[in-house]
Amino acid sequence: MKSLLLRNLVSLYGIQLATLILPLLTLPYLTRVLGPAAWGQLAAVQALAITLSLVVEFGFGYSATRAVAQQRGNTSALARIAAGVLGAKLFLLLSLLLVATIIYALAPAFRQSPALYCWGIVFAAVQGFAPLWYFQGQERLQQAAALDIAGRVVATAGIFLLVRVPEQAWRVLALYAVMIGLAQVINTFRMYRELPFVLPAWTTTVESLRAGFSMFLFRGATSLYLSANSALLRLYLPGAQVGYYANAERLAAAGKSMVQPITQALFPRVSHLVQHDGEAARSLLRRSLLLMLAVSCAAALGLFMAAPWFVPLFFGAAYQPSVPLLQALIVTLPIVAASNVLGLQWMLPNGQDRAFNAIVVAAGLLNIVLVMLLVPRYGSQGMAWSVITTESVITLSMALYILRQPDHPFRKQQLPQAL
Repeated sequence: MKSLLLRNLVSLYGIQLATLILPLLTLPYLTRVLGPAAWGQLAAVQALAITLSLVVEFGFGYSATRAVAQQRGNTSALARIAAGVLGAKLFLLLSLLLVATIIYALAPAFRQSPALYCWGIVFAAVQGFAPLWYFQGQERLQQAAALDIAGRVVATAGIFLLVRVPEQAWRVLALYAVMIGLAQVINTFRMYRELPFVLPAWTTTVESLRAGFSMFLFRGATSLYLSANSALLRLYLPGAQVGYYANAERLAAAGKSMVQPITQALFPRVSHLVQHDGEAARSLLRRSLLLMLAVSCAAALGLFMAAPWFVPLFFGAAYQPSVPLLQALIVTLPIVAASNVLGLQWMLPNGQDRAFNAIVVAAGLLNIVLVMLLVPRYGSQGMAWSVITTESVITLSMALYILRQPDHPFRKQQLPQAL
């Protein structure tokens, strides 16, 4: 059982690393070949596509995975779950196309490259239709993950071969859409080799939508201040300015990812201790917070000092304006580390999901308001300030909520009275 868990954990990390590292490998090449304007346009459409993909994914990576795990071995129940998810995704795909059409009609900035925009929407749909939830629920993720990673590797190689001039920027998203889509098709056929195909019904579709709504709300809200910022910035600024910001945002995101393994490793342990040994859970939480802050502060300091020479070296001399943006965004590294500990390692294990989601949703809306207020006046620097403010509000809100609880992890321990 432990070896099975380890293999699935390795598979999940493989997908996460492929999603993060492979695009980073292409950045030095794309920023130079495309130039600031075309690169900024590509970054904006890609950010929009990643955000819109959540409409189709809809949290099924958690809700459907849990349902499959609970019904493992019951073929008829699994077929019903698959039918419900398929019906929900087809319904959500129509919603995605409607939203994408409205954005295209109302936002002239995205109409500058019709081919790029269309492939971005295809990429969003492909991302959302991934059937990994079934294999993760069955704890047989290795082959499905290998196909997904292989598709991304081939797409990455294709970028170096087929993208040579700014007018070919659309090929980046086309390669990812086609190759990842091929992997999704193969995995879907693999799923239906094990399950009888059942046509989606409205009842099972609605059940699936209800089950995934809570996680969709959380992921959708976080995307408003994580993945959507480059797309929002393009509504106000030229493509080149978006390119400068996208560079800084992606390097800062890579820095933030350094603390994710610690969070994921400690989450199940804290969840267990909360139920069986409260004092041990509080002690682990305090030590985890100190560790996360130490790691993130060291990473932030290193990135801040290295930014003036690393950014031109990595992206090219034309991207010098990315330096102050990166130095601003890396301030969020310890802030995000603290919110990960407080939210994911304390609030969720303690069943404080409603408060957690309320804070995240409010923060996503706050980010949009700040973007509208700051970006028209301060440009991409205003976007960086909006992110810093939003992340700070999240961390502060979580800290205040936790400190109001009678059994919070930072309370003074009662010393035993002398007899």
